[in-house]
Amino acid sequence: MGGLTCGLTSFIIDVIYTRLNHGWIVTDENFVVQYVNSAFCQWVEKEANDMLGKSVLDLLYAGVKPTSAENYYYPLIETLNSNKELSGVECYLPAFKRDHWCLSNTYLQRYATTGCPHYVAACYVAIDKYKAVEERLNCMTADVVESLGKAVDARDHYTGMHSDNVAKLMMDFAERLMLSEKEISLAYLSGKVHDIGKIGVPESILNKPVRLMKNEFAAVKRHPDIGADILSGISGFEKIAEAVRYHHERYDGHGYPYGLQGQKIPFMSRLLALCDAYSAMTMRRCYSEPFTPDRALREIAQASGKQFDPEISRVFIRMIEDSQDTWN
Repeated sequence: MGGLTCGLTSFIIDVIYTRLNHGWIVTDENFVVQYVNSAFCQWVEKEANDMLGKSVLDLLYAGVKPTSAENYYYPLIETLNSNKELSGVECYLPAFKRDHWCLSNTYLQRYATTGCPHYVAACYVAIDKYKAVEERLNCMTADVVESLGKAVDARDHYTGMHSDNVAKLMMDFAERLMLSEKEISLAYLSGKVHDIGKIGVPESILNKPVRLMKNEFAAVKRHPDIGADILSGISGFEKIAEAVRYHHERYDGHGYPYGLQGQKIPFMSRLLALCDAYSAMTMRRCYSEPFTPDRALREIAQASGKQFDPEISRVFIRMIEDSQDTWN
């Protein structure tokens, strides 16, 4: 990071250093590029020296801010314009040799005196393979999943972003376990709609910033059944409905809604439980800061054999450690 380290908070520096395999760009409040890593340079097919000290707007848009959400740098620019961090935003990266779909997270450092943006760091993760899976899916199925996702997002934007993250983690996990192409698609779809049942939970409960009352938690505990009942009415979604119904069961039998134990919990539900928990721990909420990836993995390791299947927990932890994939 060179001389920039003294200007950025340790949190942002740590985030960048733990995910160097992703594409990173840091600009100041005037859109002037302060840092780019090698992965970012490879994707945009430019040398770092050609970008450092220059405005992103001048480099790409002749000094004019883009207005289309499809522009690659839009998440970074939108973050500076709105003074609001973004998480899990899909964007398109046009390059000379190959175009890329990316998932972008942005991180703000604000002036202590005014609260206005000082620096913005943007992380880009290639998601071309996820887009390829969506293209392989039956068009009608894809439309149904997209509509269900929008229904969740309309109720609770966090849940919508979380479901996208879980879907991508599920796909990576299924590939790591060398499952069939059909099972990989099933895993992806299960992650995409696993929280659809939350449309039946009041928003005041979903976004409550303090510990839930007993009756409120009882309402939350109904969402796996609500979601599964919705999905089971769609032809071809039977296995997805099963995965969703049992994804909050615990390996030790103390989960909900049915208290299933061990191998009696469907395999896809056990995968979903891990991906759901990791995404929830590493995503920022309006009332809580995210765990670091290392801390989230420690929590999973400690819960192995209790909340999670111990064998697949070990595989999941190795996958995250190997890839440094952090969907937060």
